[in-house]
Amino acid sequence: MRGRNSAPTSPYLTMGQRMRRRNASAASVVQASRDPVSEDDSNTSLDQEFHHDQETVNSLIESVNKALKLEEEPSSNVFGAHHIIRIASERLYAIFSDVTHDKISRDESVNKVRLDTEEVLKEKFPNADPFDIMESFSIVSKGVFRNIILNEYRRCDGRDLTSLRNISCDVDLYKPLHGSALFQRGQTQVLSTVTFDSIESSLKADHISTALSGVKDKNFMLHYEFPPYATNEIGKVMGMNRRELGHGALAEKALRPVIPKDFPFTIRVTAEVLESNGKQNM
Repeated sequence: MRGRNSAPTSPYLTMGQRMRRRNASAASVVQASRDPVSEDDSNTSLDQEFHHDQETVNSLIESVNKALKLEEEPSSNVFGAHHIIRIASERLYAIFSDVTHDKISRDESVNKVRLDTEEVLKEKFPNADPFDIMESFSIVSKGVFRNIILNEYRRCDGRDLTSLRNISCDVDLYKPLHGSALFQRGQTQVLSTVTFDSIESSLKADHISTALSGVKDKNFMLHYEFPPYATNEIGKVMGMNRRELGHGALAEKALRPVIPKDFPFTIRVTAEVLESNGKQNM
């Protein structure tokens, strides 16, 4: 598809389209599910979608502008950010400009600056609320980070604003499985496996789901899993949450059009996030 301001890709679409735009007159993301269509038909439908969506966008902009006019002055309880800017801004700039950092080492360095800043300010202002200091540090840290992007047009890992992280894909990693693949983009890593079974193993929908979707048996399923260790955390691995269900449903919609309608097996794909630094639903 050739979208506005996008590079040419395949002339056929089999899944949701993503079009990222920078100005306020266009959508940043478009997601849809459909059978393969030609590029001309796709562009025509997107042009119509943009036109109708502008009414909603303009309405939202108007509401936001009204809300900003009514917004109260920032709380006087928040500790003065100018103290933190004087103490920590240079160190934060150096950290966010150091392209040798990965996500974990960068977070650790920022946390060290935060602790040092808190210690200095507690000695100087013993009555200051620790929460207000942390809140102000967060505001200053985000400001330094954003200014590098907006003013110097580069990201903290050295990429410019139009560059992608390095992407690699390996397939057929585990021979005993029916299929396996490893997706790596920067520090985001997803392991996918596929399993075939007889058509009798298809998911039987309840009466309400059948009435709503018209589908009685479901022989293609994609389950997305995001365990705590993907973000270097410890926690219980319980049932799927709404985020996991939503990501899995989106990916399932993307692949469903390429599954033959008379495929004689049940297919289950599992996508498990092993490491995360950015969006995974690609």
